[in-house]
Amino acid sequence: MLQVYRCSSDCRICANTNYCLECIGLFVSNNQCVDTCGGLFEFYKPTGDPTNYTSKACLSTCPAGFYPNISSNFLCLTCVSPCVTCRSMQQCSSCQSPFLYYTQNFSCLMACPNTYYAKEGICMQCNTPCRTCSNESVCTSCSIGFYNGSSCVASCSVGTYEYQSNNTCIACSSNCKTCSISSTNCLSCPTSFALLASACVTACPTGGYYLNSVNMVCTACQSPCLNCNSSTSCLSCLIGYLHNFTCASTCPTGLYAEGSNNSCIACTNNCLTCASSAICQSCLPTYFLYQSTCISACPKGYFPNPSANSSVGGTCSSCSLPCLTCLSPVLCLTCQSGFLSQVINNTCLSVCEDTYYGRSADQICVKCVSPCLTCTSATTCLTCLPNTTTYLQNNRCVSTCDSGYYI
Repeated sequence: MLQVYRCSSDCRICANTNYCLECIGLFVSNNQCVDTCGGLFEFYKPTGDPTNYTSKACLSTCPAGFYPNISSNFLCLTCVSPCVTCRSMQQCSSCQSPFLYYTQNFSCLMACPNTYYAKEGICMQCNTPCRTCSNESVCTSCSIGFYNGSSCVASCSVGTYEYQSNNTCIACSSNCKTCSISSTNCLSCPTSFALLASACVTACPTGGYYLNSVNMVCTACQSPCLNCNSSTSCLSCLIGYLHNFTCASTCPTGLYAEGSNNSCIACTNNCLTCASSAICQSCLPTYFLYQSTCISACPKGYFPNPSANSSVGGTCSSCSLPCLTCLSPVLCLTCQSGFLSQVINNTCLSVCEDTYYGRSADQICVKCVSPCLTCTSATTCLTCLPNTTTYLQNNRCVSTCDSGYYI
């Protein structure tokens, strides 16, 4: 048979006369109704509000959702949302979903801060050197080193660059082998490409650059080279003339500037110096300059005029008229038509001097046979030398006249 107990006068709900569950206007403490809690925490059901409650109790620890406030009459006060449980009004010990419990400052957060990840509603610390992570072993960003997509590394691998703003390894452009600062700022290039400034190209520009095959970099030609194939080998010049793969202010002796690239070209045809392949200005030794060419013997009408410098050839100088060939301006060897060569003094005369006659076959003055003064041939005298005891007889000069002749 069920036994019925009457609660004590100050007890509203009881299990028996000595076991009160809820008191009238008093605190339940150890199942007894008391006026004060005497060092225990006052708990006002159901919200913890001492101005609005249905019952009150003395507890050694506050229930879930409440925290002990020692400075406020040892009250159990309600945790502030989104705390499920709390240590104080500002410090949670667990959180409502979808909030995450952050143990460092006992708060509830919508997302874990850097260096923490969410696990079962709690922000757990990432392993060093992660800044953020998806679990204790998988980084998603780095506080030390650089994030390469799966882990933190001391330096980014080939084909990526170090993006300092968020310590991330970012892939270079497909044109770059290595890069820095940005994905298109190349430092080196894939096979078959060359680096030009910060770009990778299939070929270096035709003007002003050459391919450095050691590092596959398009390198600028050094001034005054216009085009080059190495740092020391010019192919054309911006200023000056190309000689032995360098740019000279003037072409050396024996060369001349010719062509669209102002190259120094070697003089030819025995020229020592020249203005072009067809215009000599001076000749090699043993040769003579004649009408901008160098020849070994001067033509008729000219004589070889040696240079005072033995390392330079001479010139062909004009014979004086009426010489046809000569040894010097005044020493004729042969004469022009209508003139006779006086061999004895290398002159050309229109009429031979006395004691000479003109031999038409070779245009020279030939000595008359003495004592002829004038003659038409070696044996045909016209007059005899004066002041001699000779007489003209039958075109001969004789000392005595033949029989039948008188003086």
